Amino acid sequence: MSKITAAIESNPLVAWVVSVLAFIKGIFALMVDHADDAAKVFGVFATIFAMVAFIGIGIAQGAIDRAMAIAENKIGVGSNTALRERPTFHIGLADAVALVRGSRAWMQDALRDFGEFVARGEEVSTAARSNMLLAATKAVHNCARATDTMYTLVGAAANYRSNPLQRALRDAHGATQH
Repeated sequence: MSKITAAIESNPLVAWVVSVLAFIKGIFALMVDHADDAAKVFGVFATIFAMVAFIGIGIAQGAIDRAMAIAENKIGVGSNTALRERPTFHIGLADAVALVRGSRAWMQDALRDFGEFVARGEEVSTAARSNMLLAATKAVHNCARATDTMYTLVGAAANYRSNPLQRALRDAHGATQH
């Protein structure tokens, strides 16, 4: 087994990102198959927005996973209670998970609609394009909010450059600017 395969199998987030990239590669393959009419069939902007949305989803999922790992052992200053046992952590975690899962589900649904038009070789309807753009926009903003929540819940530890949450926060907000 190669090091890359081992890394993918040992990290669920990496495996998920690889599967999303494979899905996007498949969408581009469909576009190439219909290259004579790719812009009409699929919509360039909707494709770009979908990619940015899935990147935002991956960033937010990574922030959730990292915050959960930190919460296992973190005990705040002046407290005897681990972060993982605090109700405020669970409330924020539930909110972030709901935002990410809802975003992922809507994006998958919108992509499925697009795929049906592409498979038939038809122009994607205005309603399907609008749904994709709305799903992508909402996903990026929801995932930035989920990342903000995880960053805030972890506290001062998230500020250090060595903490992936610090980078996730910048990247999540960078995605909202595209």
